[in-house]
Amino acid sequence: SLLQENMFKKKTLTLPSDRFSRGRIIGKDGKKIQDIQEVSSAAVVVSGSEVHISAEKEESVKLAERLVMKALEHLEASNVKQKTVKLSRNVVKADITMAVYFTKGI
Repeated sequence: SLLQENMFKKKTLTLPSDRFSRGRIIGKDGKKIQDIQEVSSAAVVVSGSEVHISAEKEESVKLAERLVMKALEHLEASNVKQKTVKLSRNVVKADITMAVYFTKGI
């Protein structure tokens, strides 16, 4: 009913436009989104590039929002870590190449 619908608190988040964000929120076999719903007592639905959160209590919506944002932060952190590892491998490779170049001349 309209009265029940107005009693629910709602929040919509827009996901970053990458191919990993949806999966990070949903998780393997839907485990992550289930955990978020269980811990927050909110309904969480990923649709397209949006995450829709609704619950009877504002606190539940806020908690679900924080959990979704934390999952996205973890995705961003893992991307930075991967880039750093790639970069450090390239630096080591460059150092070795330079050492070989200069020792060949001796």
